[in-house]
Amino acid sequence: MQQLTKGTGRATLRLLPLEQPGPIPAGIGVGNPSSGGSSAGIASPLKEVDPPRRTYHPAQQISSNGGLFAIEWEPLKSIVMKDANDREVVLEFGDPNA
Repeated sequence: MQQLTKGTGRATLRLLPLEQPGPIPAGIGVGNPSSGGSSAGIASPLKEVDPPRRTYHPAQQISSNGGLFAIEWEPLKSIVMKDANDREVVLEFGDPNA
């Protein structure tokens, strides 16, 4: 009991060195990168090839403070574009009055 309470010195035990782990072997869920362009997502640049396919929200009118000037405009709703891989990309915009 005296050895525990008074302390007779430091412990001289040491941990044994661990073996270095090797590389993790390939398994399920491990992929290999594909060669060439991207396989998912949108590839830049985007190009609008058919402007008449644009769609618009209902027309809105903006007036000046005194009502002297008024401008009517149609907010853009969607644009159809093509990406670098010739895939169709649709950009959809929210209604500014919503």
